Amino acid sequence: MPRAAGWFLLIFAVGCHGPSVVVSPASPRPTSPQGEIALAPVKPNRIEPTLANVPALDAKTADPARLFAANASSFRGLDDRSCILLAAKQSRFGNLLDRENEKPSIHVLLGKRDCPYGARDELLRELRRLAALEARHRDAAESLDRYYQLADAEARTELLANGLKSFDDLRALAPRLRAAGLPVPDEDELTRQRAKLLGELESAEAGIKLLNVDLQSRLGLPVKGTERLWPIGPFEVALAAPDKEAAVARALERRADLQFLRALYLGANADTLPILGEQLKTMHALAGAAAPAIPSGLAASRSEKFLAEWKSASQAEIEIRKQQLFDLIADREKLAAAEVRTAALQMDGAARRIALAKGRAESWKAKIDSAAKENKPFDRLPLELEWYKARADLVQEVMAWHRWHARYRAALGTLLDESSTEKQK
Repeated sequence: MPRAAGWFLLIFAVGCHGPSVVVSPASPRPTSPQGEIALAPVKPNRIEPTLANVPALDAKTADPARLFAANASSFRGLDDRSCILLAAKQSRFGNLLDRENEKPSIHVLLGKRDCPYGARDELLRELRRLAALEARHRDAAESLDRYYQLADAEARTELLANGLKSFDDLRALAPRLRAAGLPVPDEDELTRQRAKLLGELESAEAGIKLLNVDLQSRLGLPVKGTERLWPIGPFEVALAAPDKEAAVARALERRADLQFLRALYLGANADTLPILGEQLKTMHALAGAAAPAIPSGLAASRSEKFLAEWKSASQAEIEIRKQQLFDLIADREKLAAAEVRTAALQMDGAARRIALAKGRAESWKAKIDSAAKENKPFDRLPLELEWYKARADLVQEVMAWHRWHARYRAALGTLLDESSTEKQK
């Protein structure tokens, strides 16, 4: 008893080293703006700005060349392949995952036995590779869509600027036409029409500037300064329709998102169960619930029955995970096939619309040639305006086809192939 009392006194003197609860005071870091805001009652008043207080531009004399920046800015040529490669190299998540795979592997040795986490590490590295490939492919596809939007905007803006020149020629001819008794709008009406055309040209230029900033950022190019990108094509349209079923088979084989799910499915075993659960959680928060870890203190010699039960339970979970992944793969394959077929069908429709727009443009051109032969500028100039509009419509349909063609190639999963120098047919 005295010995026990001595131990008690020693523990009491030294202090208890058992578990304890320590509560630290909070350290708030508020970010909300300070001060109270009270909204005063008001009577509705005029919101429309006074004309004297807004910028002014004389529509009669405004130079369209100053609005159409393609006449003066410096440009860098950009083609389809360069757009794909630059966007893929710049991919934020692609680079992030590649750098993650540069991290060295750390294996714990228990005696002479390898730690079972080696299989997990190998599967994770392959999944990161496929996820990085998919991220680069997705970024390339989005940049390619912007590329064709920019080509569409630049081409139609140039046609609009040319149409404005024809309008100015017609406007200069208006006094002579009125003197000859021909029905011509008065000068005020022509000025209003010119102001509308100038506004459309300025809006188109603003859109082009936004597309340049967006595309330059995606491609890792400098955004500062006045330098712009100029799409250099080619922009021909393939006449032959793609073989849809052969394209679907190719997509099912090549797409990185499908390869990712298949790698998970083929890599499913007791060691990789945590990875399977984590990936399923990314698809739905309530999926992929993880089983509790095996208590490390259980010795094999004393828990053979427990380990056998645990192995049986793990095998059951593996089968469930594999079935879940099998169903996900089947659904993703259906989605991939639908994306390929949809893009191919849209390409077919766009090709027909191109043919119709081409016919309209050619019809206006024939009328212009006829008026030019008869030396009737008062007939030719209004026709030229319609011809430029018809050509702009044709450009729009051509670029719509190219955008669907880009989506078709993206649905195949082949944008990053070396063969991307030539568009997949």
